[in-house]
Amino acid sequence: MSKTLFRLLLITVLCAGFIGGLWITAPRYSEAQAGTWTAYVYNTRNLDAPIGGGPPIWTGISSTVNYTWGAGPPVINGLTTGAPADEFSVRFITTAFFTAGRYRFTAQYDDGARLYIDGMLLVNDWNTGSFRQQQADYTFTADGNHTITVEMFDATGD
Repeated sequence: MSKTLFRLLLITVLCAGFIGGLWITAPRYSEAQAGTWTAYVYNTRNLDAPIGGGPPIWTGISSTVNYTWGAGPPVINGLTTGAPADEFSVRFITTAFFTAGRYRFTAQYDDGARLYIDGMLLVNDWNTGSFRQQQADYTFTADGNHTITVEMFDATGD
């Protein structure tokens, strides 16, 4: 092998190793990987059954927390929940893995909404009203699984 070819090969290997090293040490990117949400539906706006509380009227699984129920009762994954068209509430709970870092959570809703991360209340707008949005930042100090809870209620109308 000639010296020129050997040098070219050596430079190529070193460059490839350097670029590969940059690739390996690049910061990790992560998104919340929420698989399924457990949904609890109540036939009041206060996340309880009438007259002193009680269990939900419907419990099921949802792959998302992204619904537009309009003027009808809540339907989750094609299943009728038994709640009325108005004056109902829903609690969604999931566990998701997050890498350490700062995240921004966005809630878009009509009427009331709450967002909890590991039991800490980040969004608290339990009021009737028109469509609106709130954002909250949360910093996970270590990689791991975290519980996300979203609560909402519908008063009247779409």
